[in-house]
Amino acid sequence: MCASHHKIIDERVSDFPVERLREIKKRHETKHQRTVSTLNDVSAQNLIRNSVVLGSVVQTVNQSGGQAAHVIVNPPMQVKEPELIPRIHSFNPNPGQLHAFCLHIENQGDATADQIQIQVEHNEVALPCFSRGGFWEMGPSHRPYTFWSTGSIHPHRNERVFQVGFQQDPNEFVFSIRIWARNYLPTQHKISFSRDESQRRMWKDGPKVG
Repeated sequence: MCASHHKIIDERVSDFPVERLREIKKRHETKHQRTVSTLNDVSAQNLIRNSVVLGSVVQTVNQSGGQAAHVIVNPPMQVKEPELIPRIHSFNPNPGQLHAFCLHIENQGDATADQIQIQVEHNEVALPCFSRGGFWEMGPSHRPYTFWSTGSIHPHRNERVFQVGFQQDPNEFVFSIRIWARNYLPTQHKISFSRDESQRRMWKDGPKVG
């Protein structure tokens, strides 16, 4: 009972026997059992002041979106990016050549790469044989060799760029490769083959340098 009704009942005991009080209570509970409670501004502010934990009612970590809870912890977003890696392998040279190599670009990342540009230079005089198939457009046919993609390289796929044959027999072959793409920071790579590695027809990936 509120203070006012409590006083009335105490002063008029004969008008409010136990049976009548129980009936009033029952009718009141039945009437309001489906009523949704609402808070006025004062009550809401009191609730907030009495619900603060660790300095904040709602704490969020890395939140993105309309979540609501006492404490929200979201895992950091994983940004997918391409990772373009040059891969070179040696193969049987054509007549008149002592060594031959083929360059591929592989996307080892988790996002597609497009608008790709490649510049390749090596340390020896050689005869390039440019790949056909329409994926690459070729720039000048002299060093440094430049290529532009006409398509995209999807994750975990590779595209053959070109092959080159050498008439000399040096101790080492060094390829310098620079790669650009849309939304991709330019990268510089270097791959070297010894004479023995060339003759063993090896594959090598080009790590980033610089």
